[in-house]
Amino acid sequence: MRIHPGYLSVLLLICQLPFAMPSLATEAGDRQIRSTRLMPTPAYPRGQTKPSVAATDAQSLAQLDELISLGLPALALRLIEQHQSASEAFSPPWYRYERKRISVLVIMQDWKQIIERTRQVVQNNPRVGLLPDQVQEWFLTQQSIALLSEDETEEALSVLRNLIWSDAQYDRAVVFALWRRLVIRLYLRQGNIADAEDAMLRYNYDYRDTDYALTSDWSITRASVLIKAGQNAEVIALLEGKDDIVSRSLSMLAQLRLYPERAQTILKANEERSKGKLISKAERWVYRYLEYEAALNTADDKKIISALESLFSLGKVKHYLQEVVSVSADALWQRYLNKGIELGNHYRLLTGDDAAWYEKAMQLKSKDTLKTISLLAALALQTENEQHRKVTHAELVSLLSKKKNSLDLISQLYVYSKSIQSLQWLPVATRVALIDHALDRKNITLAARLMQSIKAVPEKQDAFLWHLRKARVLILEGEYQQGEATLDKLFARLPELSPDKIDHILQVLFDLQSVQRHKAALRLFSRLQQQSLDFKVQRELFYWMAESSYALDQYANAALLYLKSAQTEAGHMNDQWGLSSRLKAAESLVKAALYDDANTVYKKLLKQTRNEARRAMIEQEMQQIYLLKNAHRVNVDAHDATVRP
Repeated sequence: MRIHPGYLSVLLLICQLPFAMPSLATEAGDRQIRSTRLMPTPAYPRGQTKPSVAATDAQSLAQLDELISLGLPALALRLIEQHQSASEAFSPPWYRYERKRISVLVIMQDWKQIIERTRQVVQNNPRVGLLPDQVQEWFLTQQSIALLSEDETEEALSVLRNLIWSDAQYDRAVVFALWRRLVIRLYLRQGNIADAEDAMLRYNYDYRDTDYALTSDWSITRASVLIKAGQNAEVIALLEGKDDIVSRSLSMLAQLRLYPERAQTILKANEERSKGKLISKAERWVYRYLEYEAALNTADDKKIISALESLFSLGKVKHYLQEVVSVSADALWQRYLNKGIELGNHYRLLTGDDAAWYEKAMQLKSKDTLKTISLLAALALQTENEQHRKVTHAELVSLLSKKKNSLDLISQLYVYSKSIQSLQWLPVATRVALIDHALDRKNITLAARLMQSIKAVPEKQDAFLWHLRKARVLILEGEYQQGEATLDKLFARLPELSPDKIDHILQVLFDLQSVQRHKAALRLFSRLQQQSLDFKVQRELFYWMAESSYALDQYANAALLYLKSAQTEAGHMNDQWGLSSRLKAAESLVKAALYDDANTVYKKLLKQTRNEARRAMIEQEMQQIYLLKNAHRVNVDAHDATVRP
């Protein structure tokens, strides 16, 4: 099938900008956000030609770039969805916005959605045969980067191999070099050092006289391969003078491995460099990992275990160095286990005598915490008695909870470790604390997983608040119907609630509004109104109900609710809350085409407002109402003229 020339030219515009890929040399947190001012869209004077759809799209895309540069990717994504929904799926305008969407998702590091969206474009697209090679390969490249970031290495490698061996008819020297670098990174991630080293040498040979061998990204990829191959001296020479965090971390790692006797000097120099600076969580992870590497050279169990505890107390962190080194919570469990077995031999404890192991651990509890933890860990991981295992883990968690950032440490040990076969080994009270901790950190997936592991209301937990928490997790996880069903069941027999519980309910209803479930929010707000509420809470309730009505285009009802919210206990509407609510009411009345009522509200506001900026705004809105009324009258007259006999 031939591609229409106009269709081809529009699609190729998509690929004129550089690849929207994450830097291979810097962390996302190191991006410099350039501050720019959003310019309003110009009006088109009478007689001038309205720009083409493509030109309008280009202007919209430029404004999206400005939003991104201001550090507002979520707002940019919302606008992209609005523009894209107005275009036919898989049409040229749709592709322009889809490309921008992928670029924004890269900034947000939402790799899962990138994989899903690119599959829709390339694998599930009925018009994929119409896509020019350049466009199709752009989306596939983004897919391979996202797959790499999600550790889906086999699929990523398959995508890249197909790209490399394809015979596309366009100049793709830049992207071809990128694909080869990505393949090397994939080999590294898989631990395939021989192929990574071979691919690196061939890349160096093929691009030895080009800029492709001089980029910082390539220096880092090359250094990573060299470290894996044990060529630490070459790494130090290659990265000399480079001051970015990734290069420094790779260089220090190479120095520690080449000169273990200088470990303290190397670490101290790094500490001096960062003194007085604000460092990211990822950078802290690097420094603590390097301390762990230095501890490994001492063969001191206490230092190694302390370094690992410090490392995992940072929680879940992503950094490029993790493509070169591998350490998980299982390493800490193994250290505890080895130390525990060594102590068991020392104290002549017999395997299977759980009571003796537990008793000895308790004897040492006040004397040596590390020995106690090690003995308990050895018992917990080796006992065949399920009840003994649960009791031992409970005591172990009690000791770990006294450490700094204990919830992060416990989460790493119990949730992200292969050594722990069931979350049931973790005390319920700790799981509840971890759920709240995960919600605070916006880790909804973890909160949902922990919530699923608890089948009944935990002891000492308020049943109402527990089910409310469950509903919130379901809503945030995207299980809207289940979350709403849980709330409906909870609200069916709503008891008299304390102010504290009402605050908790409002938080969940705000979450419903945030995910645009306004009908459910309105229904539940109405049920909540049946409570004996403080007047201030009633005012707020009317306001939030108005917000949902406005979002549902129920403008007249929204105006009524805003006006109810505006009224104070004394019956007037002149406080700051009242003024703001009345402004929103007037705006809603305009949307409902109730211009006279809106004008009345604005007139009263104008009399009571002393702020010059607000007065100017109200006068401008009243002028707008005048214009809208005239336009409405003209339209009515024109309609009457057409139907008059």
